[in-house]
Amino acid sequence: MMLARLHSNLQKQDKPLIQSALRQYILAFACLIPLAAAGQQSGDDAGRQKGGITSEKVGNSLRLSSEKQITTKVEFVQPESKSCQATLTLGFDQRNTMAAVDGTIENTMCAASGGDYELAITVKDGSGELKTLEFTEKWQRSDSKSVIFSSRYPIGDNMDLVRVRARKVHCVCTDAAAK
Repeated sequence: MMLARLHSNLQKQDKPLIQSALRQYILAFACLIPLAAAGQQSGDDAGRQKGGITSEKVGNSLRLSSEKQITTKVEFVQPESKSCQATLTLGFDQRNTMAAVDGTIENTMCAASGGDYELAITVKDGSGELKTLEFTEKWQRSDSKSVIFSSRYPIGDNMDLVRVRARKVHCVCTDAAAK
């Protein structure tokens, strides 16, 4: 009876969008009627599952619910590590407004490798305040020889160079025969 009333109201509507939405609602509701009949129990069986559907009488209406447990196995594969451990040896001195930095990068884990590092250059201004300047550099090699570099970095006027440190050193083997 309820479906007939909804269908009658649907025909009276002028707007196609509302008609389409109501039509879908009626079809979905009509599909639930057989499920309600299959899941409806009486007396002692009320509220139990039958065929995966649980029915519960609430006032004058019937509440239907369905649950399904799905178990999924997810396996995480650890990618083969290509990281390596590089060491940096640094030497530095001040040349007027520039910090001259010479260094060597060594890696004994693999021949062809590359990566990056950060140079932290600490300077002292005229008032004695310390400031740290940061520069990020990249490196790469195709054989097992050490990487030797020599660079100049601006530190500003009236600054004294205090120290240079390498931080955040990253190394990645780029050859297939990583040890």
